[in-house]
Amino acid sequence: NHRENNYLMSLSFDSKRIGIAVADISTGEFKSSEIEYKDFDKTLEDLITIVHPTECILSEKDYNNPNILNFLKSHSVQNIYCFVPWETDIKVVSYIIKNQFKIFSLEIFNIDKDIHSQIATAALINYLKSTQMDRLGHITKISQLIQSDNMHLDRSTIYNLELLHSIRFQESQGT
Repeated sequence: NHRENNYLMSLSFDSKRIGIAVADISTGEFKSSEIEYKDFDKTLEDLITIVHPTECILSEKDYNNPNILNFLKSHSVQNIYCFVPWETDIKVVSYIIKNQFKIFSLEIFNIDKDIHSQIATAALINYLKSTQMDRLGHITKISQLIQSDNMHLDRSTIYNLELLHSIRFQESQGT
């Protein structure tokens, strides 16, 4: 649907936290968050439901993990790419983000303490630079994808309330 966002998603995670960055290159929207989880699959499923990405980039390690790939594919993420120059050095990651947004501190976007959010954000910026030939001037800020002061709805609730798509016709019209 041409009215829906066309999100590209980047993920970084460990055994306790998931960092996610999403961008819609056509609108310049860029969001990032980090979430502590108890159940990785449920948390990732909820994030995919909220974002509904058309593409996902992963580090080489995560891309070569069949469990992650199968999980994403089973949740309608069909375009999954391995992005090899995936940076994890926090100083380099911080520099990439600060350079893109012309800022001196990551506190401006409230991601200064979120390592996985920063890694996912830097990876997405580098991926976009490599595919969009540095035409990213319209991406000027990072918003929080998940606000801690908002109520979090899980996948089942979003689906049953038909917030994004109708159950019967799988369309966004009338929701």
